Amino acid sequence: MESWRQRVGRRLHHRRWERRRGVRVSVVVAVYAPGPELDDLVLALEAQTIGTDALELVLVDDGSPDPSVVPRLWALAAGRPWVDVVTIAPSGWPGRPRNVGMDRARGEYVFFSDQDDTLFPAALERAVEMADANGSDVVAVKVVRTRLVTPYWNLARRDVDRADLVDDGVMQSRTVHKLFRVAFLREHGIRFLEGRVRLEDHHFMATVFAHDPVVSVLASTPGYRWVDRGDGTNNSATPIALDVYWGHFARAVDAVEGAPVRVQEALRSIAASQALGRTEISSFDRSDDDTRAAALSAVGDFVRGSVPVAAAQRLGLLHRAQVETLRAGDAATLVALRTAWRTARVVVGVARLEWEDDALRVEVTISLVSDDKEVVSVRDGRCVVAGVASDHPGDLTLRDTDAPRAEITVRHRDSAVEWPVPTTIESATTGEDGTLQQVRCVGRVRPYAGAFGAPLDLGPWRVLVRWQGMFGGALRAVEIAEDEPLISRRAYGDHADGAAEAWVHRQPRGGLEVRVRVRGRT
Repeated sequence: MESWRQRVGRRLHHRRWERRRGVRVSVVVAVYAPGPELDDLVLALEAQTIGTDALELVLVDDGSPDPSVVPRLWALAAGRPWVDVVTIAPSGWPGRPRNVGMDRARGEYVFFSDQDDTLFPAALERAVEMADANGSDVVAVKVVRTRLVTPYWNLARRDVDRADLVDDGVMQSRTVHKLFRVAFLREHGIRFLEGRVRLEDHHFMATVFAHDPVVSVLASTPGYRWVDRGDGTNNSATPIALDVYWGHFARAVDAVEGAPVRVQEALRSIAASQALGRTEISSFDRSDDDTRAAALSAVGDFVRGSVPVAAAQRLGLLHRAQVETLRAGDAATLVALRTAWRTARVVVGVARLEWEDDALRVEVTISLVSDDKEVVSVRDGRCVVAGVASDHPGDLTLRDTDAPRAEITVRHRDSAVEWPVPTTIESATTGEDGTLQQVRCVGRVRPYAGAFGAPLDLGPWRVLVRWQGMFGGALRAVEIAEDEPLISRRAYGDHADGAAEAWVHRQPRGGLEVRVRVRGRT
């Protein structure tokens, strides 16, 4: 005899089957013991400008242990014919529920979202428009990350209709929060690894890149809001044994086999750079001997098996030196390199701040300095690190690609949306005046034509500097000293909500903000 749950599920499924012919995009969500954030995601999808007639949401519950979860999902689907609910036996990780949802999807495109994240209102409409216009197999949308630094900045600062996988840095992002053409995935049999496999999304993306996709980059519209709760409950925060994790890491990288050599080398280089940011390497100099030995073995095996020398040579100075040290299994040298990194810091100094017509002119000097020149210095075009041999295989000779560069950006303090600011590099030097590297640059913050020609949203915008140099990248706030007078003049302009004004504000800790509001409002 059919249960009431089966009857409800069958009726909902029949109603949805009738409307799926017009679906443009299916959003697939692997669900497991969801919190209240899932309701926020449903509401965000309901508010998508593409309209729910062109949208379906496929919620695949991966055997949540709480018996109240499935009725809750059906309650979310009630009155929403564009929401589909599927239940499966527990598989232990997102791979299988995503595959089930992908098979269930009826849209021309599929978008994968986590259950505790959300999307901006125009995200799907703009992504579908871009895919339609360019015949895209993948559209990388702008990712906005709460609490933490905006990820994949190269994919968040400019639109690219048909991107080159290597030259446009597309493979920096190996997460699956993107729009995919379903026919492309099915033609090549691209699926997620199933079971308790860490980095199944990285493996999926490597397989995508191996099949020469047409990729578009959509940066001019905020897309996916990656919610970092900071409480350790995100899936990626779950601990795992080092050897198991790095085995999964290598498997995800090796999935790019079959792609052109330049694509393989670029992805392996990107993966190696990301590997160096993991705690076991970033804290290597502060770890005990047993922890160092375990990290050196696990990460060294990954480097030796999956990062050829040619791929390592694509990296910046400090990164390539660390990769070759891991390849050699040299703990003492890795400690020296991490110590040198820790003694260096990026400092931002404000040289000039003034309004020029409708733009705030921000002139800053960004310096990479060392707190101990006996530990690290630059001499005759080479980085000299105490405890690192002059013939180190990583090659500490500075290259053109190690030259310092910087870009000014603005980030909304509430929404976390970050936009590039037109920036001019006035000078860039290495090893001069007692600094390791230095850049002087000028940015012009235009409140009423600042975000790809559109006015900045109302509210407070932090002014930031993105730095890149021989020791990697850094994000720093532009700060104003307490005794420095603030600019009293305000810039006025037109905003969607009426006549607006923008002015400079100093945060309690000194950070520079540009605040935008409708005139007369508090």
